Amino acid sequence: MNTKVQVTILDDLSVWLTPPELQIVAKLLPEMSSEKDILDVKNILLNYRENLDTKMLKKLAQKFNVEKELKPFL
Repeated sequence: MNTKVQVTILDDLSVWLTPPELQIVAKLLPEMSSEKDILDVKNILLNYRENLDTKMLKKLAQKFNVEKELKPFL
C-alpha cells in the first residue's frame, strides 16, 4: 500500500491524498486524538468500511501502537 498518492485536480492543482487506513491510525495517535479526530475516525469507518483493507489497518495500528485505541471501532 502506498502511503500517499498525488493527484491533479482542476487541471493544474496537484494534491497529496492518504488512504483511509493511514488517516484512521494517524487520528488515533495520542497527540492527535481530540474529540474531532475521534469523530473523523467514526466517519471514515462509516463511509469506507466496505473498502477498507482491515489487514493493513491492523498492521498500521500495531506499527504505531494504537491497537488498543482502534479495537472499539472494529
